[in-house]
Amino acid sequence: MITKKGRYRFVVISPLLGLAFKFPILHPLKAFRLAWRLVQQKDYKYLWIMITWPINSPDIRGYGDLMFGAIWVNWSEFMFFWKTRHPFLQPTYFSFFGLLNIQKAGAPCVIKEKVLCDALYDIAGETIFDDPHHLTSPGNYCFDNGKFRIIDYGSKMTYRMILESGEKVMAFFSKPPQ
Repeated sequence: MITKKGRYRFVVISPLLGLAFKFPILHPLKAFRLAWRLVQQKDYKYLWIMITWPINSPDIRGYGDLMFGAIWVNWSEFMFFWKTRHPFLQPTYFSFFGLLNIQKAGAPCVIKEKVLCDALYDIAGETIFDDPHHLTSPGNYCFDNGKFRIIDYGSKMTYRMILESGEKVMAFFSKPPQ
């Protein structure tokens, strides 16, 4: 078993089963403490901003994001795969309403970050800056039977690059069958 932790999810990878299990990381206590502090300070304007701040915002994490952002990311990843069946996406087989995602496991990406970023920019152009955290990190990609695939695509900011350039990126980095 291999474990990994990101901003939104905790992942358990079973090489034996060939599956990755993605669990959301929820922060209800952090949200409550922040809200309580703002109420004590009578900072109701900022409290309202935090309540209404959109989930999965790249800027700051509001209460909705702290409470439900990880579930939303899991569910978005599952729905995007099932709606598009895009070949660049590592398949997400199942989601239990975002509380658990089951994805096909792949071999870790060993491409250096600079090499990846330079090639992605040459192929996909400025779309990699829609979500540079996800799109330029080698840890968000894998190899599956020699095919280069993205494994972390729950953020809607990744969709444009995937839909416009994903197949070209996959073809560029994929290894020929052995």
